[in-house]
Amino acid sequence: MKEPIDHDFSQHGQSEYIDNLLEGKNNGFFIECGAHDGKLFSNSLYFERYRNWTGLLVEPNKRTFQELLNLKRKAYAANVLLCPDNQSRKFTYVDAKVLSGIKELVQLRSDKIAKRKSYLVQCFTLYTLLLAVGVTRIDFFSLDVEGAEVPILKTIPFDKVYIKSLTVEYRFFDSHSEDKEKSQKNLKMIRDFFEKLGFYKEVKLDSLDVIFERID
Repeated sequence: MKEPIDHDFSQHGQSEYIDNLLEGKNNGFFIECGAHDGKLFSNSLYFERYRNWTGLLVEPNKRTFQELLNLKRKAYAANVLLCPDNQSRKFTYVDAKVLSGIKELVQLRSDKIAKRKSYLVQCFTLYTLLLAVGVTRIDFFSLDVEGAEVPILKTIPFDKVYIKSLTVEYRFFDSHSEDKEKSQKNLKMIRDFFEKLGFYKEVKLDSLDVIFERID
């Protein structure tokens, strides 16, 4: 079955919103951290296919990363973890396609959700990866790392890296349902981080992500 023209692959219309925010910009650069298989709920695939963008896809899960490679995306792809430093860490793999993360930070406590496996994965800061690909100006950054969002954001030298727009997931899941109290705590931490930076404004909040735009 053919996909419709200008198909938005994102879960809650994030790509469409960012596309409007950036006024249909062509030839941009994205980062998608938590890229999964490169298509399911992808916030970046729309821009690659319909706006001629390229970018950086980061996915530590070995199984889904191979599926991502099979798509032959027109972007750099890294099978690593984004971390606060460049040290190897245990990656907790959950047998549920989009749920996984750093063992110390992953916000999944119940054993009922799925079987878990852990293995060592090389970690890098986002800035290290950006220097490797020679890019420090990003039009759109999608961050979905199951609870490690703020620690990763804190590693970014915003005086050296320009990021025009970001979607950051804030929802917290315990077992098969959302923990609303922890979701609100995560949202507050994310908002506090960007408020302290001083040059981003919150432009949209949906049931999964909060979206920010750089205003300087």
